[in-house]
Amino acid sequence: MLKDFLEGKPLRHPLHPILVHFPIGLFILSLLFDLGSLAFPSTPNLVRDAFYAMLLGIIGALIAAVPGIVDYTDIRDDHPGKRTATAHLTLNLIVVGLYGINLGIRSSTLDALKTPVGPLILSLVGIALLSVSGYLGGRLVYDEGISVGRHKRRTPTPENTLNLARRENGEATFVPVPEAERLGDRETL
Repeated sequence: MLKDFLEGKPLRHPLHPILVHFPIGLFILSLLFDLGSLAFPSTPNLVRDAFYAMLLGIIGALIAAVPGIVDYTDIRDDHPGKRTATAHLTLNLIVVGLYGINLGIRSSTLDALKTPVGPLILSLVGIALLSVSGYLGGRLVYDEGISVGRHKRRTPTPENTLNLARRENGEATFVPVPEAERLGDRETL
């Protein structure tokens, strides 16, 4: 029951892809606040805002990691996507650790008008690694078919789909699609 929830089955949508948008957005927002503090040093609280956006990003990443790990455990060891998934998981752990270190360094400079160079570099590296990890996550879905339930059609099967030819009177001829339940194992149209 808990595993079904973490996989997003009650929502009819995988949970991990929904949740990852929050930490990604918050980490990018944190970097934007950092850059804003450099461009507009007289604007108060940008360094502090970057810190709290980063903190919320880490919390969001840890929440998104739970269904991500559940999805990871469902991948067979012999599946070609397992290696990509391991790299995706590893990069995400590195990113969260990097941002954790970044928070520790920043905690003593919350009242600064400009983001110090060290935390700014850590943020840039974090965003770069996060981008690579996001790319790998996309490859898992689109190239490897991980967490893609193509067999779980929720809409009615179309009655007419393929236009084969035109009749003598010019009317299109269609082929009806059989119900999925009528197809045998490993049988296709």
